Amino acid sequence: MENYAKHYSQKGTGIWVIDFADEHPSAEVLGVDLAPIQPEFVPPNCKFEIDDIDEDFTYRRPFEFIHCPYMAYIVKDWPRLISQAYQHTAPGGFFEFTDFDLVIRSDDGSLDNTTMKAWTETMPQARRMLGREPCLGPKLEQWIRDAGFTIIVIK
Repeated sequence: MENYAKHYSQKGTGIWVIDFADEHPSAEVLGVDLAPIQPEFVPPNCKFEIDDIDEDFTYRRPFEFIHCPYMAYIVKDWPRLISQAYQHTAPGGFFEFTDFDLVIRSDDGSLDNTTMKAWTETMPQARRMLGREPCLGPKLEQWIRDAGFTIIVIK
């Protein structure tokens, strides 16, 4: 990751991007967000752009690292995003997607009939209504393969 790195950020202050830039001073680090909420003071090798990752990527050169954290509720078309990430990743580069499963579970049944449990059970329906994929996990590996990535690690 010596030349160019990229990070997609759904929300927040851009701290990950800034930390990454500090840790890799020879890299150019780009943070992308839909909202103009980035900090004013950033390392010299770090910049932010306001952009919509659901639109066509217009970047002129490939990235060695694309980091896409916690976007499950944001992205409209996952196969398209992953395909664009592949097309904009340099040979030998990495695309990292990180997210979590919002299903609430308990081994003793103490969450049954709770508002929290009901909320997690209605979220997939709400995501469908918003035109979002309700359950990414089982589909991600195939989407990543279909895009062209060959070395895939799922944890």
